[in-house]
Amino acid sequence: MNLFDAVELGDLAVVIKFLVQSATPATVDDIIRHLRRALDVEGAAPVPGAAKARSGSAPSTSLILEALRSSLLVDKLVADAWFKTVSAIGAAADHRPADLLLLVILHGAPQRRRKVAALWKKKVASGRFNVALLEHFFRIFGDALVDCARPLQIVAGTLLGSAQTECQAFARATYVGLVRFLDPLLRQDVVAVLISHIGSGSEHEADGAFAVLQTVAADDARLLAPFVVFIKGLLDFLDSLSPSNTRALFVILAAVGLCVMLTFLFVCVSDCC
Repeated sequence: MNLFDAVELGDLAVVIKFLVQSATPATVDDIIRHLRRALDVEGAAPVPGAAKARSGSAPSTSLILEALRSSLLVDKLVADAWFKTVSAIGAAADHRPADLLLLVILHGAPQRRRKVAALWKKKVASGRFNVALLEHFFRIFGDALVDCARPLQIVAGTLLGSAQTECQAFARATYVGLVRFLDPLLRQDVVAVLISHIGSGSEHEADGAFAVLQTVAADDARLLAPFVVFIKGLLDFLDSLSPSNTRALFVILAAVGLCVMLTFLFVCVSDCC
């Protein structure tokens, strides 16, 4: 598998597509092992000779994701073998961000969706897919998730209503990552879904959605500023909110409102100068 030893990030998409398409039953396990390492950009065991190429841009990452997506949705051999590999991993430390990426891609195939969702939930509930792995995944692939955001959103929506702490934490971290990394148009969809969770009547969903919005507002309120009208609409339903969620709503509105005001003042000062 010397192809990975000196490959530049910009060429990795071509190499991935070639290897997936040329895989045979005799080579597929070796290919999967090297793919999982090659796609672990920040991993502790990077592919030899590839470190200098790992500061790549979003366009390169997008090409890699598209190469994987187009290949795995067509090539049943590699997709099945990789899915089997992920299923068999028994320790959280042995999982790589590429394993999450595989499930995101395969979730896009209708005939695999139920099986993928079941494995995903099982891995999260057992702690094998954890928040640290998810954050690593977003650091690597977050800027190129335009075509893969929907599966993450669907799984997060399912997990947010769970009574298990691990599932709730993973769902919240997924939504936070989506809000941070998606473009404004897709971010609007995520915010709308979070508001739907708040109005769902489920305590777990409402608490989780407020936790997501409060985290984003505290970290970077600018991300929520374009959607402040949607969030303000929750004021009409204060009677149905718990005391803790009512406090969270006002904290979120205060942070976003301050951000909007400071942005307005900055524009005014800039115009005067």
